[in-house]
Amino acid sequence: VAFLAAPETILTGSTTVTLDASKARKVSVRTPKETETRQLRYDMARTAPDGTVQRDAYQIPLTYDQLWVSPTKKVKEGAFSFLTRWRQGEELIDVEADGRDVPVHVQGGAAIAEDSRQKLNAVYAGKGAPADYQGLNARGKAVVITRSADATPAERLAAALAAGAKALFVVNDERGVAMESYTPYGEQTTIPVASVQKSAGETLIRAAQRGKKVEIDQKRFADYLYDLVDRHDGTIPDRSLAFAPSTRQLAKVENTFYGHRKTLGGGYRYDIPDYGPGLGFEEYEQFPDVRTEWVNPLPGDSFWYENHSVLNADESDRAHEMRSAELDYRAGKDYRAEWFAPVTRPRLGTGYWGPFRTVNDDLQFNITPWTDAGAGHSGSMPENEYDTTSYAFYQGDTELKKGAGRAGYIGDLAAEKRPYRLVIDSERDAKTWKTSTRTHSEWGFVSGALDEAGPYQADIPLLQLDYAVDTDLAGDVRSGRTTEIGLTSGTQEWLPGAVKANKASLSVSYDDGKHWTKADLRQKRTGEWTAKVRTPSKGATSVSLKAHAEGPGGLVVDQEIIRAFGLK
Repeated sequence: VAFLAAPETILTGSTTVTLDASKARKVSVRTPKETETRQLRYDMARTAPDGTVQRDAYQIPLTYDQLWVSPTKKVKEGAFSFLTRWRQGEELIDVEADGRDVPVHVQGGAAIAEDSRQKLNAVYAGKGAPADYQGLNARGKAVVITRSADATPAERLAAALAAGAKALFVVNDERGVAMESYTPYGEQTTIPVASVQKSAGETLIRAAQRGKKVEIDQKRFADYLYDLVDRHDGTIPDRSLAFAPSTRQLAKVENTFYGHRKTLGGGYRYDIPDYGPGLGFEEYEQFPDVRTEWVNPLPGDSFWYENHSVLNADESDRAHEMRSAELDYRAGKDYRAEWFAPVTRPRLGTGYWGPFRTVNDDLQFNITPWTDAGAGHSGSMPENEYDTTSYAFYQGDTELKKGAGRAGYIGDLAAEKRPYRLVIDSERDAKTWKTSTRTHSEWGFVSGALDEAGPYQADIPLLQLDYAVDTDLAGDVRSGRTTEIGLTSGTQEWLPGAVKANKASLSVSYDDGKHWTKADLRQKRTGEWTAKVRTPSKGATSVSLKAHAEGPGGLVVDQEIIRAFGLK
């Protein structure tokens, strides 16, 4: 693929614009650790002097093995940006033959082991038709064939399976990368299947023809990833466009994903450029897991954003989705992030719009009821929230409205300042979810009419509750031991004039809220509280929490979380 551009042409008469592909420069990436390209995108933005943005972005199919870009002259009016975005990851299949690394590309429907290393004898089976296996012993071996239009992917796979192959490698007979589906959509075969580019495949064919062993490493879920952006502003330079950041030029992120049993999920880190939305595709992930990720800083007002989800039982939709806040990284720094970690509860973040009042004396709210302990996160269960979450809205003790779901609208509010209370109740299936199976939250605040001469709407500050508990990846702490629980409360930290709570209490329960014991909270100079509780050695499988906090101006919050974290 080649991107050719002349980003600025001043028309004062008939003009010829020449786009010369012979002057294009090859774009490439090299990472400190061995990787393969998972996603690749080029992204151009031309901003006119009046602020109008023309954008051309292309998520490049992996059938293309090269990207070339023509250099441009520096623009004099407006702005011009060009970036290349890579998602590089640990190789799904790493193959070595005759002491040489052979890059391969996993095909649709292939089975990839979670973590496997093996040596297999290789055999060459021509074009992979049934006749090519006659007289050939392929059972338990890695089969190498040359791609041909004479046999469909399904036919190649069927012949290899019938011969007892343990792996199938298809050397492309054309230029570029062959990316084909070997099974119907949504189905998976029982062996790894990968294509090999024509030039690299010669090494593999020679090894197979001599019956040599090939080393095959499989890693379905990567232990490390690189999210990289190489951006050029004003011009695309007429020089090498090889991007090879060192480890010191990158931020290191340790991403930890919690889960009490092995679960399939999906997620991605999006780069959000200052001129428009982010682009990319979520990739399969497995929870629980710990993954090291390397990220380069983004310039100006651009930022990174992450989204991760636990999939439902049939892997057709998001069962539990978590969104991050805007993420900014510095080169050479280490960062830690935790996803789906206890304590999950209703908590506002910037991933969704929050509560506000307008000059028309109406109020809207949107409470994300399933937010994990990760800083800045917003969590929801979009598949069935209207079945499992309900709200009620009060002025004093008078109920103004109630309904299903996490979001609502209330009109005709009194102009004078009055106390209000928002109540959210959520529950989820205890057979599927080990922790936070039921929550009850109440927020108290005072609100009055907005100044009609001011902004149309204003955000409503509500006290949030954050809990800190050091659990294992399954969300458990040890029974019969002393456990420290941290508690913090304050209004939305991204709003101007955010305040902290000045009073708090905490109670614990070991029987799903039937009986409560008040914990001894001690406040630190930083405004946080901590309590040390000794969990029962027998007879309990979880710890439930009930918290209360108060702040200035009539702010109050009460929250009850059944099975906040587990005991083991």
